[in-house]
Amino acid sequence: MGTDATRAILRHAFGDLNLHRVFLHVLTTNTAAIRMYEKTGFTREGTLRQAAFKNGTYQDLMVMGILNPEFART
Repeated sequence: MGTDATRAILRHAFGDLNLHRVFLHVLTTNTAAIRMYEKTGFTREGTLRQAAFKNGTYQDLMVMGILNPEFART
């Protein structure tokens, strides 16, 4: 269900809004979300070290992005 919702959002972003790039931040520990984003075409672009404070500790965030031409190929 998450994959279908993400694809629908990307279709809207690239098709209706004519965006060139969509990016997101996700906790590096959220492996299920990372796997789903990669399945929909997102690429790992980098890591923001200790950028989020959660449950009393600082955690890394992964930056992921997808370009319009990349989504069109999926």
